[in-house]
Amino acid sequence: MLIVTNGSNTELLNHIQGLEVNQEVNGAYTASFTSFNYENNPGYALLEEETVITIDGIDFKVKQLQEFRNSKTVTAVNEFFDLADYRQDLIYGGTRTFTEFITFVLGGTGWTFTSDITESRFIANFGEDNVLVLLNALCATYECEYEVQFGKNIHFAKQIGPDRDAQYRYGYNIDVLSKKVDTSNVKTYIE
Repeated sequence: MLIVTNGSNTELLNHIQGLEVNQEVNGAYTASFTSFNYENNPGYALLEEETVITIDGIDFKVKQLQEFRNSKTVTAVNEFFDLADYRQDLIYGGTRTFTEFITFVLGGTGWTFTSDITESRFIANFGEDNVLVLLNALCATYECEYEVQFGKNIHFAKQIGPDRDAQYRYGYNIDVLSKKVDTSNVKTYIE
């Protein structure tokens, strides 16, 4: 179920096509789809840039919107990336546990965390940057990964997901990932 929230207005979003939710380890977390303008699609009118789309309890913010006569194509980014707007201006360096560092990083943001990381490390002059930069610096120091979860929670572990030791190669075990060709501006000039 998709829900659109624009300011204080919230409506269901029906008549969607091509819903794709992509999440990468330590990377992008996006949702994209096309919605159609039908009478029984109350959320269509609310669908604008910077509106919040809730998909299975996880919030995404519309960042790209392409509007046609009777449809809108949307790409939305998980609200986790709004953490780039929060700064930790203090310095919190020294030898500390992962839990102590991440509590400092996420302090005041409204986000919670769970962690499988128990060791302590030394980080000099840690702080004075935005939350995402600090979070990625912690993951590099502790050699861990994170996963954005339901309810504004981030889970940290040494490895997220299984390692199946598989190679993906075009023409061998993958037919086509995606291919788009545009030859509208191709010209040949012979001299």
